[in-house]
This record gives sequence, structure tokens and C-alpha cells, in this order.
Amino acid sequence: MTRLTRSSSGVRQRTVFDSLPQRKPRTKAAVAKAKTEVEIVKAPVDRYLEAMRALKTSPPSSASIPCRQAEEGTVQSFIDGCRQRGHGGSLYVVGSPGTGKSITIDAVVSRQRSCRKATLNAMSLPSPNALYSRLFTELTDRTASSSDAIDHLDRLFTTGSAMQIVVIDEIDGLLSSTADALYRLFQWAHAPESTLILIGIANTSQVTDRYLPRLAQHDIHPQRLTFKAYSPAELTCILRERVPLPIFDTHAADLLARKVAGSAAGDARKFLDLCRKAISAASSTRDDCIRVATVSRVLNGAFESRHVTIIRGLPTHQKITLCMLALMTTPTTTVGQFREFYAREAQRQSVPVASGADLQPIIQSLVSAGMVDLKQRPRQTFQDAVLTCRAQKADIQFALKDEHYFATLLKSQLAS
Repeated sequence: MTRLTRSSSGVRQRTVFDSLPQRKPRTKAAVAKAKTEVEIVKAPVDRYLEAMRALKTSPPSSASIPCRQAEEGTVQSFIDGCRQRGHGGSLYVVGSPGTGKSITIDAVVSRQRSCRKATLNAMSLPSPNALYSRLFTELTDRTASSSDAIDHLDRLFTTGSAMQIVVIDEIDGLLSSTADALYRLFQWAHAPESTLILIGIANTSQVTDRYLPRLAQHDIHPQRLTFKAYSPAELTCILRERVPLPIFDTHAADLLARKVAGSAAGDARKFLDLCRKAISAASSTRDDCIRVATVSRVLNGAFESRHVTIIRGLPTHQKITLCMLALMTTPTTTVGQFREFYAREAQRQSVPVASGADLQPIIQSLVSAGMVDLKQRPRQTFQDAVLTCRAQKADIQFALKDEHYFATLLKSQLAS
């Protein structure tokens, strides 16, 4: 229905909608206030998403690694010294998992020019003997059988003019009954007129000293570089480098860093993984930052129950085996070496000994429980497989503190 009305300015057509209540137009101040309110709600979520992307993205391979400038300088000085002398050498890099060994070496090596470079992970090889053909292909883009590759590499490393940088990550994966591949690598690096700059990376410091005794007999002494566990301050520095946005409350970040430094041996990968979990947990809230309560929930789920609960529920022989692994001076060993240690300590301390046939299923059950890692290449014997204890000794002690037998065993002194 329409109605005509007359005014001083003429005739205007009215509609029924004119009688409805009319909303007053919003002022600029009201619009700005509403926009700010929306941004306040959205901002934390957007920042959390941005932080999650930053933590999932690896830094450029040549970028400087936070809190590892001194170690970078040592590696660079080692390479510079070899190149200036025109002679190869070897550097043995050791440190616990997550201490930045591999990423630091990669950063330094990627910046080197006018030399051939190859990086291999020993655990990716089907056998230690496969090292030679893989290494020859990486350096020359040619293929050869293992026996032919040895001859080619021997000439390349002892008669060539250009320096070659070879990085072997998880170099303890080349351990075998004879360790021929390891010996040959170090001998090439220290041969007269050598052009091989060898950098080996491992979690244990015992590879060259304990498992390669013939190196000292040939006057081969690799330079050693130890990566210490990250401190709480260094872990928070790494977080600031990766995520410049202040999304963590200071106390929450400090709590997370202290816990990882104390219970996970300063493992930066573990720390960043827990940061991601904390961000994920906080993203469903409207908090403007991640607070202590959120971090505490994440830490409780990660540390407090899983290993302790599993350890308490293990059968007796599995508990004994886990205690023996915790007593070893190095967290990584071969099954054969652990078997010898187990038999010796069990006899000395009157501990029930699992037979050789029984030890394999015991170890495999611990692997299934997530207490140990077992790395066994194709065609490698079980004796030569690499065994690593994943459970922290502190967790094992806490889980078994009320069982007098195991608590006493864990406090025992090893035979000299």
C-alpha cells in the first residue's frame, strides 16, 4: 500500500516501510569499536596459526643455528685448516639427540664452495658395505659395485687435487663385527696426500675410543667436538628465534624449557614438539597468550604418566633388562655389546640371567612398549643391531623406587 504526501518540496511517495522503526546509522567510532572487538577475538587464533607454521617450517640449510655459534666456528675452523694445509682430516661430532649436531654441520657444509660434498645417514644403508657405492655415486654421479667403488674412492681420496667433504650421520650405524667400513673411512682421511675431510656424527662418544681401538695404533686421532645439552635459557632463545611473536607467557615458556632441559636432556626437537602441542591446546581458547596452566597440562601428558606406567607394568625380566640398559655408560650400543655387559653385571650382582634365546624376544617386547629403539638393517644380524634406551634413567628409577630389588640394582656401582 502506498500513500502520496505533500510537502514544501513537492510530492513524495510513502510506503508501508516508512512506519517501521528505523535503525540509526552507526558513527565512525562505533564501527571502529566493533572492528576492534572482532580483531581481539581473532588475533590470538591468527597468531597461533602463524606460530604453528613457523615451527613446522625448517630454517634455511645455510642459516646460522641459534645458540650454536661456537660449535659452528669450530667446524668451520676444522674445514678451513684442512683446506689451507691441502690435507684431509677427521672430525668426530658427538652429543645427545636434539642438541643440534646434524643441523649445525649441514649449515656449515652447505656454505663451502669449490669442493665436492656428500652427506649420508649410515642407518639408511642396507649394510656397512653399501657405503662405498653410495658414497661414490654422491661424489661423482656415477655408479659402481662396492668393490669397484672402493678402488675409485681410494684414488679419489689419495691422488686427487680437489678436497672432498663427507658427512656421515649416525656413523655408529656402520659398526659391525669387524668395523671395516669405519676403519677405512678414517684411514682415507688421514692417509698421506689425503683430500678427504671426514665429519662423523653420533649420539655416543664411544665409537672411536671403544669400538675402533686400531685407530690409535695407526696414530689416527680424530678431532672431537661435543654438543652439550641445551640449557633452559638456550631453549627459550630457540623459541624466540623460530616464533618472534610473543605468544607464550614468560613463565609458561620458562616452565616448558626447564622441564625439557631436566627430563629430556635438553632435546630441542622435543621442546619444539611440546611448543606445537601447547599452541594446539591453546588455539581453542580466546586467551591472548599461552599460559602456565596450558603448558602444565601438556607437560603432564608428555612426561608424568606414559613411561612410568609402562615400566611399572613390565614383567620381571623386561624390568631387569631395562635396568641394565640404564646402567650402561652410553645410551646407544649394539645388541652383542649389551649382551656381554648384561652377562657380566648379572653374574657380579647375582641377577637372574636371560638366556641368549630369551634375550631377543625380551628386547623386541621393550621395543614394542616404546622403551627402546632397535635399528637393524636388512641382512644385518640381531647381534649387530643398534640398541638405544628411550626411557630416561630418572623415569626408570621413579617407576621402580618402591620395588627394593630394582631400586638397589639401579643404585649399584659398575665393575671397573
